[in-house]
Amino acid sequence: MQGALSIALQREDVVLPGDLALRKAVQLAYQLDHVPSQQEVLAIAEKWRPYRSLATSYLFSAAFEPAKAPPVTSRET
Repeated sequence: MQGALSIALQREDVVLPGDLALRKAVQLAYQLDHVPSQQEVLAIAEKWRPYRSLATSYLFSAAFEPAKAPPVTSRET
């Protein structure tokens, strides 16, 4: 239900603590040695208010989109 609120209704302050993908994204972003519980995600997400939907979106993007390689520069010697 919360996912539908954040997307369809464009709510700015919705977090999905039960979403395993979000929990894994939080684990990566915060360099945790474990997948955080729903309660841990909620505690961490308090800092994101009032834009928790946006923060969630950024976490999904950062964690699950392939990283771009830095540009290769040629050096003439």
